[in-house]
Amino acid sequence: MAEQFDELAPWVLFKVNHQLMAVSAEKTREMITIPEVTPIPRTPSYVRGVINLRGSVIALVDLRIKLNQRSMVEEIEDLIVNLEKRRQEHINWVDTLEKCTHDETPFTLARDPHQCAFGKWYDSYKPENARIAGMLVDFDIPHKAIHASADKVDVLLRKGEKDKALELIESLRARPMSKILQVFADITTALRTFSQEIAIVVEHNNTTIALTVDGVQAVEPLLSGSIETLPGDMGQETNYIITMLGRRSSNKEPVLIPDLSRIINTSIEYIVNEPGEVVD
Repeated sequence: MAEQFDELAPWVLFKVNHQLMAVSAEKTREMITIPEVTPIPRTPSYVRGVINLRGSVIALVDLRIKLNQRSMVEEIEDLIVNLEKRRQEHINWVDTLEKCTHDETPFTLARDPHQCAFGKWYDSYKPENARIAGMLVDFDIPHKAIHASADKVDVLLRKGEKDKALELIESLRARPMSKILQVFADITTALRTFSQEIAIVVEHNNTTIALTVDGVQAVEPLLSGSIETLPGDMGQETNYIITMLGRRSSNKEPVLIPDLSRIINTSIEYIVNEPGEVVD
Protein backbone atom coordinates (compact mmCIF):
# COMPACT_ATOMS: atom_id res chain seq x y z
CA MET A 1 0.00 0.00 0.00
CA ALA A 2 1.31 3.43 -0.92
CA GLU A 3 2.38 5.62 1.98
CA GLN A 4 -0.13 8.30 2.93
CA PHE A 5 0.95 11.90 3.40
CA ASP A 6 -0.59 14.95 5.04
CA GLU A 7 -0.69 17.44 2.18
CA LEU A 8 -0.60 20.39 4.55
CA ALA A 9 2.51 19.16 6.37
CA PRO A 10 5.87 20.71 5.46
CA TRP A 11 8.52 18.94 3.40
CA VAL A 12 12.29 19.30 3.38
CA LEU A 13 13.27 20.11 -0.22
CA PHE A 14 16.82 19.34 -1.31
CA LYS A 15 18.91 18.85 -4.44
CA VAL A 16 20.59 15.63 -5.56
CA ASN A 17 22.60 16.10 -8.75
CA HIS A 18 20.43 19.06 -9.90
CA GLN A 19 17.19 17.16 -9.21
CA LEU A 20 14.76 18.53 -6.63
CA MET A 21 13.66 15.93 -4.06
CA ALA A 22 11.84 15.94 -0.74
CA VAL A 23 11.33 14.03 2.47
CA SER A 24 8.62 14.70 5.01
CA ALA A 25 9.67 17.26 7.62
CA GLU A 26 7.80 15.15 10.16
CA LYS A 27 10.36 12.38 9.58
CA THR A 28 13.36 14.71 9.52
CA ARG A 29 15.25 14.98 12.77
CA GLU A 30 17.87 17.48 11.67
CA MET A 31 20.19 18.64 8.90
CA ILE A 32 23.92 18.57 9.61
CA THR A 33 27.29 19.04 7.97
CA ILE A 34 28.80 15.61 7.53
CA PRO A 35 31.02 14.71 10.50
CA GLU A 36 33.82 12.15 10.50
CA VAL A 37 32.69 8.95 8.80
CA THR A 38 33.79 5.51 9.95
CA PRO A 39 33.86 3.13 6.95
CA ILE A 40 32.36 -0.33 7.41
CA PRO A 41 33.99 -3.26 5.57
CA ARG A 42 31.99 -5.37 3.10
CA THR A 43 29.24 -2.82 2.55
CA PRO A 44 27.83 -1.56 -0.78
CA SER A 45 29.37 1.57 -2.26
CA TYR A 46 26.32 3.66 -1.36
CA VAL A 47 26.91 3.00 2.36
CA ARG A 48 29.59 5.52 3.27
CA GLY A 49 29.83 4.06 6.77
CA VAL A 50 28.53 5.29 10.11
CA ILE A 51 28.61 8.61 11.92
CA ASN A 52 28.39 9.36 15.62
CA LEU A 53 25.51 11.71 16.29
CA ARG A 54 25.65 12.65 19.96
CA GLY A 55 26.45 9.08 20.98
CA SER A 56 24.16 7.33 18.50
CA VAL A 57 25.63 5.24 15.67
CA ILE A 58 23.85 6.15 12.42
CA ALA A 59 24.33 4.76 8.94
CA LEU A 60 25.33 7.34 6.32
CA VAL A 61 23.94 6.60 2.85
CA ASP A 62 25.17 8.38 -0.27
CA LEU A 63 21.86 9.14 -1.96
CA ARG A 64 23.49 9.84 -5.33
CA ILE A 65 25.12 6.41 -5.49
CA LYS A 66 21.92 4.79 -4.23
CA LEU A 67 20.21 6.38 -7.24
CA ASN A 68 22.81 5.00 -9.69
CA GLN A 69 24.61 8.36 -9.96
CA ARG A 70 28.15 9.52 -9.27
CA SER A 71 28.80 10.68 -5.73
CA MET A 72 29.32 14.39 -5.21
CA VAL A 73 32.73 13.69 -3.65
CA GLU A 74 33.89 11.83 -6.78
CA GLU A 75 32.41 14.49 -9.06
CA ILE A 76 34.21 17.33 -7.27
CA GLU A 77 37.55 15.49 -7.18
CA ASP A 78 37.28 14.68 -10.89
CA LEU A 79 36.52 18.33 -11.59
CA ILE A 80 39.60 19.39 -9.61
CA VAL A 81 41.75 16.92 -11.57
CA ASN A 82 40.31 18.32 -14.80
CA LEU A 83 41.09 21.89 -13.73
CA GLU A 84 44.67 20.90 -12.88
CA LYS A 85 45.07 19.50 -16.41
CA ARG A 86 43.68 22.70 -17.91
CA ARG A 87 46.03 24.78 -15.71
CA GLN A 88 49.05 22.80 -16.88
CA GLU A 89 47.92 23.06 -20.50
CA HIS A 90 48.02 26.85 -20.29
CA ILE A 91 51.49 26.78 -18.77
CA ASN A 92 52.54 24.53 -21.66
CA TRP A 93 50.76 26.84 -24.11
CA VAL A 94 52.88 29.82 -23.08
CA ASP A 95 56.06 27.71 -23.01
CA THR A 96 55.32 26.48 -26.54
CA LEU A 97 54.64 30.01 -27.76
CA GLU A 98 58.01 31.09 -26.37
CA LYS A 99 59.83 28.17 -28.00
CA CYS A 100 58.19 28.80 -31.37
CA THR A 101 59.13 32.47 -31.10
CA HIS A 102 62.76 31.64 -30.30
CA ASP A 103 62.92 29.13 -33.19
CA GLU A 104 60.71 31.25 -35.46
CA THR A 105 58.57 28.22 -36.24
CA PRO A 106 54.77 28.16 -36.68
CA PHE A 107 52.71 28.17 -33.48
CA THR A 108 49.88 25.67 -33.96
CA LEU A 109 48.08 25.54 -30.58
CA ALA A 110 44.58 27.00 -30.10
CA ARG A 111 44.35 30.75 -30.54
CA ASP A 112 40.60 31.00 -30.02
CA PRO A 113 39.94 31.05 -26.22
CA HIS A 114 36.67 29.22 -26.83
CA GLN A 115 38.33 26.31 -28.65
CA CYS A 116 40.94 25.16 -26.14
CA ALA A 117 39.88 22.39 -23.77
CA PHE A 118 39.49 24.82 -20.88
CA GLY A 119 37.53 27.31 -22.98
CA LYS A 120 35.02 24.64 -24.02
CA TRP A 121 34.58 23.61 -20.38
CA TYR A 122 34.37 27.21 -19.19
CA ASP A 123 31.64 28.08 -21.69
CA SER A 124 29.50 25.09 -20.71
CA TYR A 125 30.02 24.74 -16.94
CA LYS A 126 27.18 26.24 -14.89
CA PRO A 127 27.79 25.74 -11.17
CA GLU A 128 24.87 26.01 -8.76
CA ASN A 129 27.07 27.52 -6.07
CA ALA A 130 26.86 31.31 -6.45
CA ARG A 131 30.31 31.96 -4.96
CA ILE A 132 32.02 29.59 -7.38
CA ALA A 133 30.02 31.05 -10.28
CA GLY A 134 31.23 34.51 -9.29
CA MET A 135 34.85 33.38 -9.12
CA LEU A 136 34.68 31.79 -12.57
CA VAL A 137 34.09 35.23 -14.09
CA ASP A 138 37.67 36.11 -13.10
CA PHE A 139 38.94 33.68 -15.75
CA ASP A 140 37.44 35.61 -18.66
CA ILE A 141 39.76 38.58 -19.22
CA PRO A 142 43.16 36.94 -18.52
CA HIS A 143 42.21 33.80 -20.48
CA LYS A 144 41.31 35.85 -23.54
CA ALA A 145 44.47 37.93 -23.15
CA ILE A 146 46.65 34.82 -23.12
CA HIS A 147 45.18 33.46 -26.36
CA ALA A 148 45.21 36.88 -28.06
CA SER A 149 48.95 37.13 -27.48
CA ALA A 150 49.72 34.55 -30.20
CA ASP A 151 48.48 36.90 -32.94
CA LYS A 152 50.40 39.81 -31.40
CA VAL A 153 53.60 37.76 -31.42
CA ASP A 154 53.03 36.92 -35.09
CA VAL A 155 52.74 40.61 -35.93
CA LEU A 156 56.00 41.44 -34.14
CA LEU A 157 57.85 38.56 -35.82
CA ARG A 158 56.69 39.70 -39.25
CA LYS A 159 58.16 43.13 -38.42
CA GLY A 160 61.44 41.47 -37.46
CA GLU A 161 60.98 42.49 -33.82
CA LYS A 162 61.75 39.14 -32.19
CA ASP A 163 63.06 40.71 -28.98
CA LYS A 164 59.80 42.60 -28.49
CA ALA A 165 57.87 39.39 -29.14
CA LEU A 166 59.83 37.64 -26.38
CA GLU A 167 59.29 40.60 -24.06
CA LEU A 168 55.57 40.33 -24.75
CA ILE A 169 55.60 36.67 -23.73
CA GLU A 170 57.49 37.52 -20.54
CA SER A 171 54.92 40.18 -19.67
CA LEU A 172 52.24 37.59 -20.42
CA ARG A 173 53.63 35.39 -17.66
CA ALA A 174 53.87 38.32 -15.24
CA ARG A 175 50.30 39.54 -15.62
CA PRO A 176 47.45 37.56 -17.26
CA MET A 177 49.14 34.18 -16.77
CA SER A 178 49.87 34.90 -13.11
CA LYS A 179 46.24 35.97 -12.66
CA ILE A 180 44.79 32.90 -14.31
CA LEU A 181 46.99 30.55 -12.25
CA GLN A 182 45.76 32.27 -9.09
CA VAL A 183 42.14 31.84 -10.19
CA PHE A 184 42.76 28.14 -10.83
CA ALA A 185 44.12 27.82 -7.28
CA ASP A 186 41.22 29.80 -5.78
CA ILE A 187 38.59 27.77 -7.65
CA THR A 188 40.17 24.50 -6.50
CA THR A 189 40.06 25.67 -2.88
CA ALA A 190 36.50 26.92 -3.28
CA LEU A 191 35.28 23.65 -4.78
CA ARG A 192 36.48 21.76 -1.71
CA THR A 193 35.21 24.42 0.70
CA PHE A 194 31.83 25.44 -0.70
CA SER A 195 30.67 22.23 -2.37
CA GLN A 196 30.27 20.31 0.84
CA GLU A 197 27.38 17.93 1.15
CA ILE A 198 24.69 18.08 3.81
CA ALA A 199 23.35 15.08 5.70
CA ILE A 200 19.62 14.90 6.34
CA VAL A 201 18.94 12.74 9.40
CA VAL A 202 15.58 11.00 9.03
CA GLU A 203 13.64 8.62 11.25
CA HIS A 204 11.26 6.08 9.74
CA ASN A 205 9.69 3.03 11.37
CA ASN A 206 11.83 3.54 14.50
CA THR A 207 15.07 3.54 12.49
CA THR A 208 17.32 6.56 12.08
CA ILE A 209 19.55 7.02 9.05
CA ALA A 210 21.47 9.92 7.47
CA LEU A 211 21.26 10.72 3.75
CA THR A 212 23.85 12.78 1.87
CA VAL A 213 22.37 15.50 -0.34
CA ASP A 214 23.93 18.30 -2.39
CA GLY A 215 22.14 21.03 -0.50
CA VAL A 216 18.88 21.87 1.25
CA GLN A 217 16.59 24.28 -0.63
CA ALA A 218 13.62 24.96 1.63
CA VAL A 219 11.09 23.60 4.11
CA GLU A 220 7.56 24.08 2.78
CA PRO A 221 4.33 22.27 1.86
CA LEU A 222 3.95 20.72 -1.58
CA LEU A 223 1.17 21.72 -3.95
CA SER A 224 -2.13 20.38 -2.67
CA GLY A 225 -3.25 17.26 -4.52
CA SER A 226 0.01 16.92 -6.44
CA ILE A 227 1.49 13.83 -4.76
CA GLU A 228 1.11 10.72 -6.92
CA THR A 229 2.72 7.31 -7.36
CA LEU A 230 5.26 7.00 -10.15
CA PRO A 231 4.74 4.37 -12.86
CA GLY A 232 6.76 1.22 -12.22
CA ASP A 233 9.13 1.69 -15.15
CA MET A 234 10.12 5.14 -13.88
CA GLY A 235 10.86 3.76 -10.43
CA GLN A 236 12.99 1.05 -11.97
CA GLU A 237 15.45 3.66 -13.25
CA THR A 238 16.25 4.57 -9.63
CA ASN A 239 16.26 1.05 -8.15
CA TYR A 240 12.68 1.75 -7.03
CA ILE A 241 14.01 4.27 -4.52
CA ILE A 242 11.95 7.10 -6.05
CA THR A 243 8.34 5.97 -5.88
CA MET A 244 6.32 9.18 -5.70
CA LEU A 245 6.17 12.60 -7.32
CA GLY A 246 4.85 15.89 -6.03
CA ARG A 247 5.04 19.51 -7.16
CA ARG A 248 6.34 22.61 -5.48
CA SER A 249 3.63 25.04 -4.40
CA SER A 250 5.41 28.16 -5.65
CA ASN A 251 6.10 27.16 -9.26
CA LYS A 252 4.78 23.59 -9.72
CA GLU A 253 8.33 22.31 -10.21
CA PRO A 254 8.41 18.47 -10.05
CA VAL A 255 9.67 17.09 -6.75
CA LEU A 256 10.77 13.45 -6.48
CA ILE A 257 9.95 11.64 -3.23
CA PRO A 258 12.21 8.75 -2.18
CA ASP A 259 10.88 5.69 -0.38
CA LEU A 260 12.58 5.81 3.02
CA SER A 261 11.56 2.23 3.83
CA ARG A 262 13.41 0.91 0.80
CA ILE A 263 16.51 2.99 1.50
CA ILE A 264 16.63 1.85 5.11
CA ASN A 265 15.87 -1.81 4.41
CA THR A 266 18.63 -2.11 1.81
CA SER A 267 21.21 -0.19 3.83
CA ILE A 268 20.87 -0.84 7.53
CA GLU A 269 21.15 -4.64 7.21
CA TYR A 270 24.82 -4.23 6.34
CA ILE A 271 25.62 -2.22 9.42
CA VAL A 272 23.53 -2.83 12.52
CA ASN A 273 22.43 -6.10 14.13
CA GLU A 274 20.93 -4.51 17.19
CA PRO A 275 20.40 -0.79 17.92
CA GLY A 276 23.82 0.75 18.37
CA GLU A 277 25.72 -2.49 17.69
CA VAL A 278 28.04 -2.07 14.73
CA VAL A 279 28.99 -5.10 12.65
CA ASP A 280 32.74 -5.85 12.75
